[in-house]
Amino acid sequence: MSKMAIKILLNGPVGKYIVPIRKLTGLGITDIKTKIENKDLFAETDADDIGEMENLKGLSY
Repeated sequence: MSKMAIKILLNGPVGKYIVPIRKLTGLGITDIKTKIENKDLFAETDADDIGEMENLKGLSY
């Protein structure tokens, strides 16, 4: 079973990422900052589930 996920790797100040991620995910500022700093996943899904893949695709630019 394959998995697809979104992880944010910093390429500048954390503040630059917070607003766009918040608009797409609805997560709070503290949660976003913590996930970025800890290199946690923002979203993950089974690559074989087409519906979930579409939802994951909607989170990316």
